[in-house]
Amino acid sequence: ILVAMENPMFRNRLSAILVQIFAMSGPSFIEYIEKMLIKNEEYKTVSRTVKKKYGSLSSEQVERTAIKMIETWVKEDNLNFCLPIHPTYFVAGYELQKIKVFDSKMVPIKIPLRSSDGAVTSVIFKIGDDLRQDVLILQMFNVMDKMWLENELDLKISTYNVCPIELKSGFVEFVNANVLEGIQKKEG
Repeated sequence: ILVAMENPMFRNRLSAILVQIFAMSGPSFIEYIEKMLIKNEEYKTVSRTVKKKYGSLSSEQVERTAIKMIETWVKEDNLNFCLPIHPTYFVAGYELQKIKVFDSKMVPIKIPLRSSDGAVTSVIFKIGDDLRQDVLILQMFNVMDKMWLENELDLKISTYNVCPIELKSGFVEFVNANVLEGIQKKEG
């Protein structure tokens, strides 16, 4: 919704819809949205800082910078917030030592999060890419997979969640898998 709000063609209609949603949902929903937006701004701050330092510092130093910034939130914040990419997942903590900065143009950050029951899930926060394109492609994969399954062709396609928060930032579900390059190096 926030991404669509940036488009003047949709802004008035979506504003009216949001007013109705907030009116029906009550204060707890508004608090949830506010907390999500605050967290998004915090992640953007870390991401921008990491991007600035990426070329001049080692990847370990950059990761330590991200860890220190997130560590300050942990001390200042009651962490019980939802992830937009997994709305039923309440974050109770971070696995700080497992934060990873990826070596790519947009310098995305993998952020491992711990829920109140101890389960750990990781998300990737990206800034600088239009994640709406990713969402569109993944929707296309899902439609194609459904069509193939209806014709008894199971290609074992699995997709992951992508949640754009703004035009150029958002979350991507981290999938622990082998990268094709690594498989090719290993297998020769």
